Amino acid sequence: MPYLKEIMPIYLSVLAMRLSFGLVVFTLPLYIGEKYLSVGIVAAAYPIAELLLVFPFGVLSDKYGRKMFLMIGLLISSFDLPLFSLTKNTLLLTVIHGIQGIAAASVIASSLAAVSDVAKESRRGREMGIYDLVNMAGYIIGFPVSGLIIDITKDIRSPFLVASLIAAFGLMITAFLFPRDIGRSTMDLETRLKIAFRGITGGREAILLTVMWFTIMMFISFFLTFGPLIIRGFGGHHSFFRIGSYLSAIIAILAVTQPLYGYLSDIVGRAKTLLIGSISISLLLVVLYAWHAGLMGNRIAIPLVIILGFGSLMFSPAGLAFLADISKEGARGSFMGFYSFIMNLGNVLGPMIGGALMSAFGMRDGISAMILIGAILTGSSVLIFLTKKEKGV
Repeated sequence: MPYLKEIMPIYLSVLAMRLSFGLVVFTLPLYIGEKYLSVGIVAAAYPIAELLLVFPFGVLSDKYGRKMFLMIGLLISSFDLPLFSLTKNTLLLTVIHGIQGIAAASVIASSLAAVSDVAKESRRGREMGIYDLVNMAGYIIGFPVSGLIIDITKDIRSPFLVASLIAAFGLMITAFLFPRDIGRSTMDLETRLKIAFRGITGGREAILLTVMWFTIMMFISFFLTFGPLIIRGFGGHHSFFRIGSYLSAIIAILAVTQPLYGYLSDIVGRAKTLLIGSISISLLLVVLYAWHAGLMGNRIAIPLVIILGFGSLMFSPAGLAFLADISKEGARGSFMGFYSFIMNLGNVLGPMIGGALMSAFGMRDGISAMILIGAILTGSSVLIFLTKKEKGV
């Protein structure tokens, strides 16, 4: 089937990238140790590099096509990842992780645009849900696999080497299976930039996505960075495989719902699905703060967390599908690159703010402060959406 021949190599390339990154995300904080600020600085290097380059890569992929930049990202990763195992110097680890962010920028900008190029509007919600699923599968598989590798080899550096081999395998898949160089455009640069900027700033849905996803990514990047250390700090002694499995199970629940919620947004509309997901996320963070601070008991908190947690999962696939809907052919790389720039602001701040808070106040109080910040910001973005006049999207 022509459609599957186009879409599957995109998903396989993204899976290889995220799987290699999943091994690194799990291993890096354990490798550095309980120096929270150092962990935060090293972790922030990746999204800073992605922040600076994802938009230029998106623009270039509009001109030269998606395949080239998928291959560039995976090639950089395959050479960069083994370097983690050679040093524990914070500055050098920051540089190495920053190079990995360059690779991610190349892959993410081109792959998001490629899915938008290939998927028809009537099924974009489902395809973006699958794209989310593939992204998360890298963490779902990568976390426990990384822990298992450490337990077996007794060497905390070994996942970095395995991650390099996975990225190299993804490079070969892209080189040989990507059937044609989709996404090449003759549209001039100025027009593409205007389209990208108008799409991000126009309409209340776009504003909700910009503000809301910034805060969500700040919050998620904090817990992805410090999750292994938090579990070890609160849960006593666990094998690395068990720690990875705990994190994997949480992400798996989120991942399997994404195609379903994307399909739901195809049927009932993007705006309704976005609003339900946004309100659920805001209330979920309020409940988590009250629960963590001892203001709410388990009997009330656990059911609320489950209900609001499933509701919050509607946001991402509907949001990505909405972006694909309002992007225009010939400028999708620029459009998705500009939006990824906004998201990565959150990725940059999450580890740095979280690391600083935990260094200053300790792990427990630092987590409480981070949850409270997330609740305030997401609640504010929902209010912006509800009070701003709709412009007919």
